[in-house]
Amino acid sequence: SRVGMGGIGETTLARLVYNDERVVMHFDTRLWICVSDNFNILRISEELLRMLGHYPSNNNMETIIMQLKHALSYKRFMIVFDDVWNEE
Repeated sequence: SRVGMGGIGETTLARLVYNDERVVMHFDTRLWICVSDNFNILRISEELLRMLGHYPSNNNMETIIMQLKHALSYKRFMIVFDDVWNEE
């Protein structure tokens, strides 16, 4: 986890780590998602699911979480949440 004030290079550092050959080889799945300041957990979860090649069966958060868990089961994965403006 890397957190800091906007503009000090967190995205650049995260991008370097994300693209590092050792990281690429270590993880089965790597996902990069830009959160921005209008945080919407349902939208982000649906987008992650699509990035994994799956499509939300409905707009129910519980169902989407179960689909994400299933898609990531037994995999080493790395998810970068970029441009997060609120730690909550």
